[in-house]
Amino acid sequence: MLAFFVDEIAFASNSSRIMTKFKSALSATLSVKLFGQLRSFVGWTISINEKSIKIDEGIHAKSLLEEHGMAEADAVHTPLPQNADVTPKREDEEPVKPEDHTKYRSIVGGLLYLSVGTRPAVSFPISVLACHCHKPTKRDLIHLKRVPAIHRRDGDVMYQLPSIRRDSESALNSCQC
Repeated sequence: MLAFFVDEIAFASNSSRIMTKFKSALSATLSVKLFGQLRSFVGWTISINEKSIKIDEGIHAKSLLEEHGMAEADAVHTPLPQNADVTPKREDEEPVKPEDHTKYRSIVGGLLYLSVGTRPAVSFPISVLACHCHKPTKRDLIHLKRVPAIHRRDGDVMYQLPSIRRDSESALNSCQC
C-alpha cells in the first residue's frame, strides 16, 4: 500500500521481505530520508498495535471548528438536515456578505480535506455545498455550518483498520523525498 502527498510517502506491507525490497528500490531511485514506523502523515495521527491501525484527524477537525467559532456548536447527527434544499440559487435569495465569502471557502476547503482523509460521511454534502463557493447565499452558509457540527458529535473518531502485520518487521513506514 502506498500513499503520496507532495514530497511525503507512506507505505505498508504485511511482508518484511517486500518492505525491505521496496525501501532498497526507493532509495536507489530517489534521494529519500526513511523515518521508520509511521506516527503521523499529512495531519493524521496514526497509532499501530498488534490488532489494529488507527487513523485520526481529530486535531484538524477541532482546529477547523475553533477557527470558525463553532467549537461550542450543538452536535448534530447528520451533516445536512433531512430534505435540505441545496438546489441552485434563486434570484430572490440573499447572498452572504462579501467578508463571509472567504469564510465559506475556508470552511469548504477544510471539510474537503477531512472528507478525503478520514471523514467520508461528509463527502457528498460538502461537495454539493462546494458548488456554491462562487456566490454563497445565507441558506448555503447555514447548511455549511451544520456539516462540521457532526464532528462535535463524533468527538475523537478514529478509523480503525485490522492490523496488516504478519511478521515482526512489517508495518507502516514513511519517508520524505
